[in-house]
Amino acid sequence: MAAMASTARPEASVWQWLPDRATIYRDLTFKSTAQEDEVYGALTHFKGMQMSWKPATSSADWFDATRWTNWTANHWEVPLACVLVYFVLIPTLKRMVAKYGKWNVRNAAFYWNASLSIFSWCGVFACVPVLSSSFLEHGLYYTTCAPAAWYGAGLTGFFVMLFVYSKIAELMDTILLLLAGKPVIALQWWHHSTVLLYCWHSYSTRIATGLWFAAMNYSVHSVMYGYFALMATPYRKYVTPYAIFITLAQLLQMLVGMFVTIKAVMYQNAGQDCHVNRTNSVLGLTMYLSYFLLFFKLFVDNYVTKARKANRAEGLPPKKKTVAELTRSVTRELTNKIMPQMDMEAEDDAAESTEVLDETHKKVN
Repeated sequence: MAAMASTARPEASVWQWLPDRATIYRDLTFKSTAQEDEVYGALTHFKGMQMSWKPATSSADWFDATRWTNWTANHWEVPLACVLVYFVLIPTLKRMVAKYGKWNVRNAAFYWNASLSIFSWCGVFACVPVLSSSFLEHGLYYTTCAPAAWYGAGLTGFFVMLFVYSKIAELMDTILLLLAGKPVIALQWWHHSTVLLYCWHSYSTRIATGLWFAAMNYSVHSVMYGYFALMATPYRKYVTPYAIFITLAQLLQMLVGMFVTIKAVMYQNAGQDCHVNRTNSVLGLTMYLSYFLLFFKLFVDNYVTKARKANRAEGLPPKKKTVAELTRSVTRELTNKIMPQMDMEAEDDAAESTEVLDETHKKVN
């Protein structure tokens, strides 16, 4: 993002901080100038704090982050086209599967999830050490407000770039879901489309908080996609009890993401030099809030309303559940509705085996 003036100003109200129309337009169409790129590339310190993980000279950095952030800012047609095709494919594949039947995506889902898990683990090793060491060395203000040059170079910058572009690949999750003949809920398509657009804008504007989002997402996805891959194997019974922790990690990721964004806004609103894009901050908080609302609606629809209807039909009084029981129920419902590879119950395996044995028995006799 363009270098921001470091001169402090009096703290403003939240309403004064909110971007106006002109600011929103400027933020959404942001493109850095050659002079800003030169300043960005030459940065080695922020407020007296050294950018320890940045190569000492540009010639020592094999990854040109400036080039890729500029390319991203200049090619909005890529994510917009992907989202458009994504929204066209959802009803198209629904009709196709309804007419011709669902596909067996078990093997495809296994290799897809295993690949994403391995990729995410690589991202963890590239991003988490830089975030954690910088946080311990310089604190929260540095990791939420310093120019993105503090993490945008070298291997870390390379994997932050891959993190952004991988959101295009993750649209395949919904495609597998549709081919498996499962319904696509609002939380599914809204999450994938908004995350792609938000990450694209964040990388384009070089927000200071970018490494927080990349490191957290890599960490959760490394385990989550590994779990989904194992659920397509005979080892599913050993990993099923741990699904609750994946759901909790996803919720924690949203909470930390909101906290980091709010802290950056507070620093900026207090007049401190903070390299975040105001419109991007508003979009990020709105996005996280929408996820919470959709998650809450899913919870109410499936565990409050459904339970009341079932008890009413059986003439039973409402049954209270413990927090642990509710969390386990939410986890099962989410994994069943959001991921196609969850449509692989052991009962299906047993049914298929029985059919094969019956067919073999008929042929033998």
